[in-house]
Amino acid sequence: MSINSPLVTKLMRRAYWVFVLVFSFSVVKAQSTSVPTDSLLKLGIVRLNSGANKQAILDFTTVLQQDPKNYQALMKRGEARRMILDSLGSLYDFSTVIKIYPDSAEPFFQRALCYKVVGSYIEAQIELNQAVAMAPNNSNYLYERGLNRIVLKEYELAIADFTEFLKLRPQHPKALYNRGYCYYQIQKPEPAVMDLSESIVIEPSPEAYFQRALIKQYYKKYNDAILDFDNAINLDPNYDEAKYARGILLANTGNNQGLKDLADIGLAGYQKAADALRRYRDTQRDSMMVYQVPEIVVEAMKPEYQEAVATTKKLAQISNTAINFFVSTPLGKFDGQTHPLLRTDGPDNLPGQWTINEGQCNPSIIQTQGSSRLSIYCIVYILRQKVDKLKDPQADKLMREVEDYLNQIDNVRVTVPANERNTPEQLGRTRELVIQIQVAIGRLQSRMNKIQELTANMQ
Repeated sequence: MSINSPLVTKLMRRAYWVFVLVFSFSVVKAQSTSVPTDSLLKLGIVRLNSGANKQAILDFTTVLQQDPKNYQALMKRGEARRMILDSLGSLYDFSTVIKIYPDSAEPFFQRALCYKVVGSYIEAQIELNQAVAMAPNNSNYLYERGLNRIVLKEYELAIADFTEFLKLRPQHPKALYNRGYCYYQIQKPEPAVMDLSESIVIEPSPEAYFQRALIKQYYKKYNDAILDFDNAINLDPNYDEAKYARGILLANTGNNQGLKDLADIGLAGYQKAADALRRYRDTQRDSMMVYQVPEIVVEAMKPEYQEAVATTKKLAQISNTAINFFVSTPLGKFDGQTHPLLRTDGPDNLPGQWTINEGQCNPSIIQTQGSSRLSIYCIVYILRQKVDKLKDPQADKLMREVEDYLNQIDNVRVTVPANERNTPEQLGRTRELVIQIQVAIGRLQSRMNKIQELTANMQ
């Protein structure tokens, strides 16, 4: 057979490509294994610390392919897996470490954290007991076991853990707070107040003030308790539980400011406060003792107030329908013309100073016109009139948001040349602001629902 025959040539070509593939694979493999494991490990740790957990897992997995018993890679991969809520994978890694390195306490501790993530506090306790037994002077293990024991309501054992912790790390405010909380739970007020007070001196927290207030209230030191509730609320103005407790205490001691607390957070959606207001209504002889509190509750008894709430709610629904019509209209349809939603009475008004014909802008007209003919300026004008009657701070804040967006629309429309005011580009910019108005009006409608729900129970 000639060396130049087609068959030989074909075989030589095949052999050449097989050689290329084998060589390329060996190069790739050599490159993949040439990265030092310590460099990959460091890269994975950097990614884990920066929150790039999935990429970190890949780095640690590559390290483990080269070194299956690498302690740090297994521990860090388990930690990263827990961060992405892969508890089974995390448990597998920590259990593998325990098999290879049975004298290490850390994987028991980490496995406890996995159990806590899924709410398995008894299993977590077993792991924490093992970790503390192996490393009794590790403050992290003691503190975490104390927290876990609070969940299990093992308050005396939790106190022992926090006491040992504080020997290692004195004046730790959170440990003092937690130990004080446990003392309160087992009805030991004096050490509870001492711990909570020391915690407050080191690092004031709303929770510490709140717990100390409950203790003072239990022992009828009402003025001191109110002062602590005040401090808790000053540190955290959204601490509804503290507002509720203060409201109950003030109301029970004859101070109607307490009913104002309850009404404020009841209207904001804190159901326990709304229920408490109903109880006070049913037990007080004179309903004015209940209703002479926030203005909104007093006004709620008047028919015109209820009418304003109902109208505001209805207008919010109508305006959202009109806005939906605007948003769903193709931008080019009104090219060169003003969309009905954006029409005002003053074509050359200054930015932020839109004008309204009051004779043609009232709730009756708005409710009878079709959605395709409504002006957003008229709707906002009527909504503002109704919200002013409510004297509700949250509704007023939402209206100010709406008016701010409307002024921005006006600025966009009026500051451009007349021949560019209704182009698709300009309408596109306006559309984004109109959608923001729709969101705010939707929240206003939800607020009206909440007011109706609460005030209906006060009739």
